[in-house]
Amino acid sequence: MIKNILYLFRFTQTPIRRVFWGEFIHGMLLAIPMGMLLTVIWELFETSPNVPYLCVIIAIMCGSFILQMWLAGKIYTYTNKTVYSMTCQLRLRLGDQLQKLSLGYYKKRDPGDLASIILQDVTNVETILGHALPNIFGAVFGTLFLALFLLWTDVLLAVVLLAAIPLALLLAHGGTLLIKKLGQSQIKSRNETGSRFIEYILGIRHLKAYNQTGNRFKTLQKAFHDLRNHSIKMEAVPGPIILMAFVIF
Repeated sequence: MIKNILYLFRFTQTPIRRVFWGEFIHGMLLAIPMGMLLTVIWELFETSPNVPYLCVIIAIMCGSFILQMWLAGKIYTYTNKTVYSMTCQLRLRLGDQLQKLSLGYYKKRDPGDLASIILQDVTNVETILGHALPNIFGAVFGTLFLALFLLWTDVLLAVVLLAAIPLALLLAHGGTLLIKKLGQSQIKSRNETGSRFIEYILGIRHLKAYNQTGNRFKTLQKAFHDLRNHSIKMEAVPGPIILMAFVIF
């Protein structure tokens, strides 16, 4: 997956280095208040807590939170701008490639497949990267920095946190495999729906001429029915596994 994402950025000649470092800094700022809170809790367990020390820690927490909120808007804006610029170039590249293909290629391929690549597949990439990329970077970097704070306070707690990461990743990987397997059927149903819908639109004059509109167009109705079933399966089956990964975290 990471290799494919990097390929998309290279293919569209979109720089990603500033996005990486911006999310790195944001992840660090996300972890600072939580890490400082752990040190506050640790100090409160002492027989005589150091009040001036606690005040300094709380002041650092508030300052880092304000800085994080200020930077979050700028970093999220830049990340989303970069992702949407990349997908814009991707659509243009795909459009140029389609123009270079021979007419025989269009006779062999279903128009629903080609339309779904430009309209839906790129939109899915756009949505996933635009919304998930900051969350992924924030979760990874935030967890690493939080582990450093735990190493400072209690090594055993840090080991527990780091041990949960591979287990959560294992469950997430299992959910991804299920999504990939079920997604093939869902994509096939989606393309079939697009093809039948295009067929319906192009043939609407003939259907009206022979009074075949309404519920009589069974192929389009069946295509939407199959798409609904495959979409529900793709959401419902991997969902509990992915939720277990969040529970473990």
